Amino acid sequence: MELKFHPTHPLLNQENVGSSAWWEQIKPYSNPLITHHNGNSRCSFIWKKKENKNNILIDIYSQTPSIYQQWNLFHQLEGTDVCVYEIDLPQDWFGSYVIVETEDDPPMTNEAVLRRKWWMSQLQHFAQADPLSAHPRYSGQIACVINQLHLNPHTPSKVEKLNNLPDVQSKTWFSHRLKTQYQIDFFSTASLHHQQNQPHSLPVLLFLDGQIWSEQLPLLPFLADRTASQSIFPATFVFIHSDAAKRQHDYGCHDDFSHALVTELLPWLQQFDLRIDTQQTSIIGQSLGGLCAIHSSLLYPNFFQHVVAQSGSYWWSDLKNSPFLQSRHHQYFVNPLTKANEKSQKYVNFISKQTSQQNLFFRHCLHSSMSMTWTPTQFHISAGHCETDMYELSQQLDLHLKQNGSHSSFHRYYGGHDPVNWHQDLLQTLNNILSSKHLSKDNKHEPATRKLSESI
Repeated sequence: MELKFHPTHPLLNQENVGSSAWWEQIKPYSNPLITHHNGNSRCSFIWKKKENKNNILIDIYSQTPSIYQQWNLFHQLEGTDVCVYEIDLPQDWFGSYVIVETEDDPPMTNEAVLRRKWWMSQLQHFAQADPLSAHPRYSGQIACVINQLHLNPHTPSKVEKLNNLPDVQSKTWFSHRLKTQYQIDFFSTASLHHQQNQPHSLPVLLFLDGQIWSEQLPLLPFLADRTASQSIFPATFVFIHSDAAKRQHDYGCHDDFSHALVTELLPWLQQFDLRIDTQQTSIIGQSLGGLCAIHSSLLYPNFFQHVVAQSGSYWWSDLKNSPFLQSRHHQYFVNPLTKANEKSQKYVNFISKQTSQQNLFFRHCLHSSMSMTWTPTQFHISAGHCETDMYELSQQLDLHLKQNGSHSSFHRYYGGHDPVNWHQDLLQTLNNILSSKHLSKDNKHEPATRKLSESI
């Protein structure tokens, strides 16, 4: 016999709960309703059900049980249209959540493939904008609507609007190498920097999955605010849009995509008078985009000044679009780096034991950067404290890069595999990259020394 659900928050225990007057009463409140419990926030998410027969589900990134374990269903208060989901969260938690209202019953099978297929379809068609959310919603590669949650009122989820923000330009770039086109958004913050010694040319930062950072969780207000306050130097920011199909192909160790960025996109951008200094080019990616950023730095070891990889998908094993890595596959096993010093060789052996055959990219990354000459590229690697495999592989990659003389830093950010968490961490990393320390002339370097023909 199923136990009757008893909500925690006082508003949910009023006699008139679910009435028109009650719904009017809660309008000033935002989701979730909060009571404090054992040092955590007892969060009560409420939802007004559209049809009595519908199911309401929720996924709070990194917090609710996985869909492979259970379906996180709202409880409907008896005799009302009020549905409630309760969970204890850290008092400073922030991140993303999705709510789905659907006529379909979730499958009760234990088959992971079937559960995932059903959930992906629901996210595409029935994800809901939370009308009680106090924060902007955004869309993902799969979910049509994603909501934001910020329990800590001091979390900088927005900044005051500045006057005279730079215009964001949107253009279509056609890549002849890739035989396809991409939407490119870009802007410069040069007009916000009012010092007399304005730089003649500006660093350029390339953002993979660019629509996240130019449209959905825009960085411009934060970057403009910090540039105007002289906290960071001006730069040109370039956002390369993706979609679910393109990113699987382009970001999964696809040599031609990396070549197109360097040999086609950057020259194409010069026509817009952005004062780009290609000797100060950085590339930024998350998840599969983080993998792409690292892979691009292997193809062009002396080209990128900074490489930012957040929650990189280093487990990737499909190398069919990377002749560069394929050509090193047999070399890695036949000639195990005889010129490596003893300390480095021990690390090669360690990784060979720790990584499975599926982690082919990680093995190739190990070999490739072992065989390249010293590079001035500075790697900024991070993963969330709620992540497991990605956190461990990110640590291993950072350790490997350091042991081979590369400039690399690793840090753990608060949160999980979540654009809202990436947003906060990315702002701090960009703050570091665009500081005077990292933009000194001593850090400028020569263009790539590896010939293009050697990478194909």
